[in-house]
Amino acid sequence: MCTPGEWSEWTECDAEPGEYGQKFRERDCSCPPGGDELNPDCGCGDLKECLSCKGESLCEWSPWSEPKAPCTSTCGGGTQPRDRTCNERPKSFEAPDSPRRTCDSVPEIEEGCPGAFTEQTPCSVDACPPKCEFGEWTCWSECSATCGGGKMSRDRPCNCPEGVPESECENNGQCEGEPIEGY
Repeated sequence: MCTPGEWSEWTECDAEPGEYGQKFRERDCSCPPGGDELNPDCGCGDLKECLSCKGESLCEWSPWSEPKAPCTSTCGGGTQPRDRTCNERPKSFEAPDSPRRTCDSVPEIEEGCPGAFTEQTPCSVDACPPKCEFGEWTCWSECSATCGGGKMSRDRPCNCPEGVPESECENNGQCEGEPIEGY
């Protein structure tokens, strides 16, 4: 009596994308001296099996495009839109960079291109420079005239974060807004 060996792994499916084909596996048969491994009565059974299989999906995603718009922020993290298309896979006899048909039917897209056609990708992720901010207003100045309509004013300092030189701050250390007010 002969003894069947372990089955090999299944081969890759031999079908083109979107088509049907076959895959195979094999095993050895160990027989005592004088045994015939091809004799169906030896006890090994089939030495080769095949299964029907479907090739890869007909369609696949293209690589993501370059961003389609400027970043929503210059620092601190923003986003940019980009997109991709669902295209027919190249056949085994075609060059990988040959022109390909765009897949546009719902079944083709659902099978081969799960996910979104567009996305927001991160950009300008570096931290923003520190921002300088106004301090408290000083007291009002004395009136510039004792009669007949004078003016008074006050100001406030623009302070950068402690230990940060103005040159490393946003707007070169300038605060946004008016540092002086008067009436």
